[in-house]
Amino acid sequence: METEVRSLELAKCLTLIFLFSAAVFGKGFIARDMGFRNTAGAIKHQAVALMSTADMSAFYRCSVDAFQDTLYAHSNRQFYRECNIYGTVDFIFGNSAVVFQNCNILPRTPMAGQQNTITAQGRIDPNQNTGISIQNCTVLPFGDLRSVKTYLGRPWKNYSTTVIMRSMMGSLIHPAGWLPWTGDTAPPTIFYAEFQNFGPGASTKNRVKWKGLKNITSKQASKFTVDAFIQGKVWINGTGISYKPGL
Repeated sequence: METEVRSLELAKCLTLIFLFSAAVFGKGFIARDMGFRNTAGAIKHQAVALMSTADMSAFYRCSVDAFQDTLYAHSNRQFYRECNIYGTVDFIFGNSAVVFQNCNILPRTPMAGQQNTITAQGRIDPNQNTGISIQNCTVLPFGDLRSVKTYLGRPWKNYSTTVIMRSMMGSLIHPAGWLPWTGDTAPPTIFYAEFQNFGPGASTKNRVKWKGLKNITSKQASKFTVDAFIQGKVWINGTGISYKPGL
């Protein structure tokens, strides 16, 4: 199904048009063992497999499969556990407060001349409690990416917030780690952090030298866990989905 979606988050009254396969609204949506796939292919550029605006939405053992802009975690509180997420450019994006826990994040081969960026978080205001938290996940290539540059993400908006913690990163991750949205740097107002990750792509020695790329403590990392960040104790218990509340 091809549908035009106007994103309320876009600055300067711009409109982005997405082809998307599934959209979730309302409150308390739960998906288990489901597949969400957009078959438009890389040539269609922005083609969303799943968009969720639903507060307290949970996805367990699901597959979200597309190329550019695979998963639009649009707004509100969201939780993904043991899911497989495939994509190329900005394939986890939006301005929700979202935690990915024990998921497989699987960059794939993009169109010729493109590079992969896993996240593109869209926080526009310092007072918003939004961001992408990736915890205990595995980042590995889906296919041969030896000739493709793959980055952890790029800041879609001025207060873009993304934390990756205690996750395994394969050698596909570019040593710089992060890519600017435009130019050669990022706004100093972003908040990006990598905490206790491991694997050949996890070394921070040659990461970009941005003011907004932080070295955080366990106490700071704890703010991006299920209970602290999305108040999971209040609503995930009722879903029957297993989760880790803290670090």
